[in-house]
Amino acid sequence: MKNSGLGIASLVCSIIGLLTASARIGIILSIVAFIFALVSFTDKWKKHGVSVAGLVISIFGFLISVGTNSILNQTTNFDKTDSATTTESEQETTVPSISSYDKEETDTISAVSIDKTCIYNENEVSIYVEGIEDRPLSYNVKFHIENKSSLNLGFNAHAYAVNGIMSGEGKYAMDCDVSAGKQANTYLEIKKGFLTKSKIDIIKSIDILFWAYDNDKNIKEFDTGQITIYTSAYENESYNAQGHTLYDNYGINVKAVSRTNNSFVFALTNQSGSYISFDVDNLSINDFTSSETDFDLMSIITLNNCQEQFTVNISDKFLDTNNIDEIEKIEFTLNVRPHESYFDDWNTDWITLTVDE
Repeated sequence: MKNSGLGIASLVCSIIGLLTASARIGIILSIVAFIFALVSFTDKWKKHGVSVAGLVISIFGFLISVGTNSILNQTTNFDKTDSATTTESEQETTVPSISSYDKEETDTISAVSIDKTCIYNENEVSIYVEGIEDRPLSYNVKFHIENKSSLNLGFNAHAYAVNGIMSGEGKYAMDCDVSAGKQANTYLEIKKGFLTKSKIDIIKSIDILFWAYDNDKNIKEFDTGQITIYTSAYENESYNAQGHTLYDNYGINVKAVSRTNNSFVFALTNQSGSYISFDVDNLSINDFTSSETDFDLMSIITLNNCQEQFTVNISDKFLDTNNIDEIEKIEFTLNVRPHESYFDDWNTDWITLTVDE
């Protein structure tokens, strides 16, 4: 008998997931490897030694990812705005150097309140928001979950945004198990460091996406869809990132925000009508394509009507290898996946930033 193709795929994905356990892609690959291994066991005509190895390594990689995964979310802004809508023929934009920009830190964050209300009541599950608590290093949004189903479920905050600004966290900011027919209290931890970095002086709204897992099968059972929670300070206004527009099509807007040495910050605003994930692909500097892998530029989740800032870091090694003395142009494309579905993904045209030193 031959080894199962899915078993081999499981082993490969699990090894890569283990090697990249400290990045977001590591946990994704471990889950994929786990699923591949389980499916391969259904084929009784194949050997399963490779599948067993893939299963074991995927579980090990998943546990390491849960313990070590952290996401670097750099956010800086500059005072120039661009309100013009950019067409495809206008996507090459010159941005002046702003390395001397002085960021104004937010010293205090005003207190707010949240009324107790039911924010989700489907799939035999009810989720209530019960208030917000001011802690020394965070604001904790309190939730009460009632699981009236026959499944033992695990819940996490798959992604969340404050005032329309993605936190870059989520999965480990709230993680809670609720057994079948039981209930539990939990909270979402919003770090004050993130609020200060994002210049948020008062929490007006929180957009959040919960994922629910069947803990007995270790698979996703359902998600709640995007839920918006309004605080006592809510005002009907949308956040508009400052910067120069580089791309504005199909509900995806990309702006160049700032530069610090060889790090360039961009902002993607999602108005596509659904939450998305995206990868930064085909990155080129001065027409030299970079083969360096930056896992922080892969599978970036952005909720609808929210903004994600991401940083393109260009290494000295890459510049030396290609004899680049000055960065004159940065180009990349985005692979966009509505609802994080790889079956519905699409690619943007080239997004070009021309740098005026």
